[in-house]
Amino acid sequence: MDLLKTLYEVLGSSYPRLSIVVAAALGAAIFGGAWWLIGKQYQKEQHEAAAALPVSAGPKQPSASSSISPSSPVVSPPASQTALDAVSPLAAADKAGEHYRQTSVTIKKEEIRQSYRALCDRIADRFGLKSWAPLNHLTKMIDTNLGDMDAFTRAEKELPGSALVALRVLVAFETTKERPMYMSYAFIGRTADGEEIVALLNEAREWSVLSKSSESRANHEELLIDIVLPLRHQ
Repeated sequence: MDLLKTLYEVLGSSYPRLSIVVAAALGAAIFGGAWWLIGKQYQKEQHEAAAALPVSAGPKQPSASSSISPSSPVVSPPASQTALDAVSPLAAADKAGEHYRQTSVTIKKEEIRQSYRALCDRIADRFGLKSWAPLNHLTKMIDTNLGDMDAFTRAEKELPGSALVALRVLVAFETTKERPMYMSYAFIGRTADGEEIVALLNEAREWSVLSKSSESRANHEELLIDIVLPLRHQ
């Protein structure tokens, strides 16, 4: 420490800034040299440790004596497995094609339903009966219906694969003890063959097809209105 004070009195007091630069450079050189020596020592130790490890002889190659002799049985995959491997790509392609067809049919049916939904909404709006009446008053409702379970299950049974929307006509009388209801459904949509159809499922659960596009009557919107008018007066 005394030596450092003496050096500072000689150099630092006269050249304070220069002495700081010189001291920093000397410190960096000393520390850097020590760091370099430590690195060299570490690399040397790593090389020595690697040299001390046993050398692997690698995988053993089969000798001539261990090769398969003519009398040794050759194990082949089962014939069923070979056939399965050969058919698997075809089965996968068929499955992918079927999935595409099913998906396309579902999308197409939903597009058809949405177009007929707009028609049913327009008819329901014409009547303006979409809310429940107070207790002890008669309720009459006409609204678009896309999925009452009982009604659409019956429709699918009668017209498999069809895309249908219904106008639901509901008549009810609610009291504090009970709420008897009667519901009829006027269906419109397309069959699996693409034919436009109008059908009725009445409150007695009787199913009837009222019109097809292949028959004489073509204006099915007017037919739906004609069906709904008497139903709301039940």
